[in-house]
Amino acid sequence: MTSSVLAQWAHGLTLADLSDDVRHAVARHLLDGVGNAVAAQRLGYGRAAWTVADALGGPAEARPLTGTRAISAPAAGMATAVLVHALDFDDTHAGALVHATAVSVPAALAVGQQVRATGADVLTAAAIGLETACRLGAASPHGFHGRGLHATAVVGPFAAALVAGKLTGLPVPVLVHALGVAGSSSGGLLEFLDTDADTKALHPGSATLGGILAARLAAAGASGPASVLEGRRGVYASMSERPADLTMLTDGLGTEWEATRMRNSQILWIGGRQATSDTGVSGEGSGVMSTGRSRSLPLWNSAPARTSATSCGALTARHRDCAASISL
Repeated sequence: MTSSVLAQWAHGLTLADLSDDVRHAVARHLLDGVGNAVAAQRLGYGRAAWTVADALGGPAEARPLTGTRAISAPAAGMATAVLVHALDFDDTHAGALVHATAVSVPAALAVGQQVRATGADVLTAAAIGLETACRLGAASPHGFHGRGLHATAVVGPFAAALVAGKLTGLPVPVLVHALGVAGSSSGGLLEFLDTDADTKALHPGSATLGGILAARLAAAGASGPASVLEGRRGVYASMSERPADLTMLTDGLGTEWEATRMRNSQILWIGGRQATSDTGVSGEGSGVMSTGRSRSLPLWNSAPARTSATSCGALTARHRDCAASISL
């Protein structure tokens, strides 16, 4: 099963296995996530998630980014993830149309604090999360969007589960169960595209929370289906509009890194335009690319105060506020 391959790869990966290019890319995405979180907090976004996370409290395991009080790692991961994605400027993989940083880095920072991990361990875990999210999305480019689902919210629990499982030292069989459990947290409706709702920004928070909890549940003895990805009721069969290329999940795993093909936050990737067309794959002006390759549009200098959310990545007041206030 594919989940077993991913679990074995994640369990065995060390910092020494990461080339200089991969280390640089992961560090850049980590810093990008931190910058986006700080910017969102300064501009007043993500307050609802922060309020709920703080109220959940729990054992003093980790501080959310920009926070001063330690709370439980799942709650801290949720709050940080929402901040990272709140402005919609976080790094994106164009082929997968996934914001991998928003679900991988918050989990790595939160669980890393919980277990007092080294910087090398956190970087390695973040690399695992980023690569997992990118490959899961790239296996069915725009397929989740075609079914009306936010790809980041679909793949996010898997990435966060592997990150948390890696940092807590789960063995391969337990990691497989963690992935199986995480699949039941996948989702994230795109209905926000027709509204000005906050749910898009909340999705990485829910995904990160679900992934960390999945790892904990598996560690406590809960089982999950090993066929969670390719099964006839698995993630792709249930949530993707198009057939998945499962070879994308495993071919070159550990040697070819999709995480290095993510775009930096200084480039606004309007990747979802027309992604929810009838085909769910392409459309005029969609910017749909072949798997594993990216095309980007330059960051705009000005934007209207508010635009109708016609695509995942449409310019909004949040983008205007961020561009007007800071440079990441």
